[in-house]
Amino acid sequence: MTSNVAAVYKRLYRKKIRTVLLRLTPHDQKKQSDAVCRQIIRDPDFRKAKAVCVYSALPSEVQTRMLMKSVIRSNRKLFLPRVQSKTRSLDIFEVRNLSRDLKSGSFDILEPDPVRCRQAHPDEVDLWIIPGIAFDLQGRRLGRGAGYFDRFFEKLPKARKWGLAYRVQMLPQIPIEDHDVHVDRVIAGGR
Repeated sequence: MTSNVAAVYKRLYRKKIRTVLLRLTPHDQKKQSDAVCRQIIRDPDFRKAKAVCVYSALPSEVQTRMLMKSVIRSNRKLFLPRVQSKTRSLDIFEVRNLSRDLKSGSFDILEPDPVRCRQAHPDEVDLWIIPGIAFDLQGRRLGRGAGYFDRFFEKLPKARKWGLAYRVQMLPQIPIEDHDVHVDRVIAGGR
């Protein structure tokens, strides 16, 4: 598939999945988010990770607060990304207290407060939990289209990445372009 054709299909899939996500009830979102988070918390690979970077969820994404709390409670290091809109890039910061260390940032996402939190180097992270609009079983990821995670991870080819999804975000196959980031594992609600 050529890059132009893939880009067209990706736009169509984004639109379709966003429409489907709007139909998920708050009850279904919570139920699936909780199921995904419990599955991850029980996972031996997650438990072994000494430092975990977790995305702060938009309302339409699998909610991750349970994961964040689990990392902090188990005395491991928790990192969250912070969007740098001017450079269209991500930085990561260590978060120790969810109540005090986060504030509303880009796209109204709760992000680390750079005044309160230490900026970290990506090499400090053992496991990355990242969002997506959709995933397939081969680990292909469809992001929101701005390329923040794709650009970030091109410098970290060996980073261990897990994607979180609701059932409706799982597709048979996602068209990809050369720059698209794959995840090593997808954890989906109801699977």
